[in-house]
Amino acid sequence: MQTKYVTELIINMNLKFNKMKELESRLENFDWWFNMADDFRKYKAGNAEYTRLREYMKSLPNQEEVLLLYNKHCPWGKK
Repeated sequence: MQTKYVTELIINMNLKFNKMKELESRLENFDWWFNMADDFRKYKAGNAEYTRLREYMKSLPNQEEVLLLYNKHCPWGKK
């Protein structure tokens, strides 16, 4: 019984780690300046990506870690 618990705990930790790594990658590759684009299509695409990014961030369990990562990568985030 304890082995099953430990296995599930490890799986959950790996899932959390992978989701946080995915978030960090998405934040690193995000075009933070999309709203300055002259081309409306780029603005529209950037805005849609920002919406998807925010929804992904809301879906993650540890909002304190999410906020720390966001602030680390956002040019106007709290450092």
